Amino acid sequence: AAAAAAAAAAAAIAVPVRRRQQQEDVPLDRTDALLKLVQWVKDMGATGLDGLILAESPIPGCGRVVYAARDFEPGEELCRVPAEIILSVPFKVAQVAEEEPEILLAQILLAERHLGA
Repeated sequence: AAAAAAAAAAAAIAVPVRRRQQQEDVPLDRTDALLKLVQWVKDMGATGLDGLILAESPIPGCGRVVYAARDFEPGEELCRVPAEIILSVPFKVAQVAEEEPEILLAQILLAERHLGA
């Protein structure tokens, strides 16, 4: 039962870390695209996002980053996101294998061909 619960949702847990100092060159603004992403994640069932800030990375080409908007206690859950909306290889492979095994087989064969088999 515990394994099924863990597979059903992903949770971020606070760990003690040195607090990051906000720098002027770090853009913490929320663009329209980021706001839409946060709203979509909430609409899909995520919880606890109000204590977090999603922003563009200050490092060019590194995508997005998440900052704490408030202090969290060690071990406190930061957020919970349904596994169905997390783009991860194991979850998507299992989903494709169950729903469309022919696509999975085609991907495996293409990978083998790429490797020279």
